[in-house]
Amino acid sequence: VDYSLTPLGEEVAVHVEALTTWIEDNLPRVMTARTKAPARKKAS
Repeated sequence: VDYSLTPLGEEVAVHVEALTTWIEDNLPRVMTARTKAPARKKAS
C-alpha cells in the first residue's frame, strides 16, 4: 500500500517543518527565558 499526502497535507507539512526548524534553533533561548521568567500562579 502506498500512502501520500493530499495537496493540503503537503502545504501543512511545509509549515510544520518550518516550525520544527524554529523550535530546534531556538529551544535553548526558550528554556533560558523560562528559567528567568517570574513564576505565575495557576488559574483556579
